[in-house]
Amino acid sequence: MISSLNYQRLVYRYGRCLVLILIACTLGCRASQILFPEIDPGDENWLTRESAHFYIHCRPNSEAEEDMEEIAAYLDQKFTQICEILDVEYENKISYFIYSSAEDLKKNVSQETWGFAVGEYEAIGYFYPTMRQYDSRLGGLGHEVVHIIVYWTMGVRELHFLDEGIADAIDKYSLQWSRPPVLWAHWRAALVMKRGNLLSISQLSDNKFFRDLRYNRELYHTYYLYDQCGSFVRYLIDRYGIEKFKRFFPAAKEDSYQAAFQNVYGLSIHDFEEDWHEFLQDYLTSGPSNPSTSEVWHP
Repeated sequence: MISSLNYQRLVYRYGRCLVLILIACTLGCRASQILFPEIDPGDENWLTRESAHFYIHCRPNSEAEEDMEEIAAYLDQKFTQICEILDVEYENKISYFIYSSAEDLKKNVSQETWGFAVGEYEAIGYFYPTMRQYDSRLGGLGHEVVHIIVYWTMGVRELHFLDEGIADAIDKYSLQWSRPPVLWAHWRAALVMKRGNLLSISQLSDNKFFRDLRYNRELYHTYYLYDQCGSFVRYLIDRYGIEKFKRFFPAAKEDSYQAAFQNVYGLSIHDFEEDWHEFLQDYLTSGPSNPSTSEVWHP
């Protein structure tokens, strides 16, 4: 049975496709160019491998082709893990386009990005091998998968920082650093706070501010933007569980996120922000805590 949320997504998707096809026919342009503009419609240089949950497209003679079996197994495992953490069911297969490098991706897509997820088309673009900050060459491939599953099971994002926060928190939920081990997102956020660069929730919830900072690579690394968001969301879910976050996520809008937080959690988001700051202040010295809801991250 199709849920009401998925029904709305399907109506939106196919209604939009029909309109765009009519426009394409009227203008005499290629339908694929406007139906899926993130992928170059003339780029047909792909090999395809179907896995349990994905259609994986990679460049011929690339490192991704050489490691395809490992990539497919990793993505399928990530898919299952994400659904278990979010406590959702998702049955469709996702199209995953893996470029041979970050430069290959940037050269062939219509936006300045390191990777992207197009929710309504269940499609992802990323590159392989991935960024060095992860614990393996596969790290980072799961981030965009979170976006797709969240879109279809929790709703369209209203606040960018929550959308990137949940993706960062889940993708790196067990990624550890240093000895004794600390969780990556909390460690990064604590360091940023120590340097005086931790952004306020009021700043993060301003979508224009967030977008401008995200696409400024120098400032992005000054603030470690996604890790700040991931730490906030991880701490929020560790404290109060995933179900409350699933209620808060679609209700949190730029002009009403404070009221939405109060309604779902029964306290001010700024009071919680202070609690999160105290947690980060202690984190580098005391290491990770073990809140009572931590099992949500270890299904």
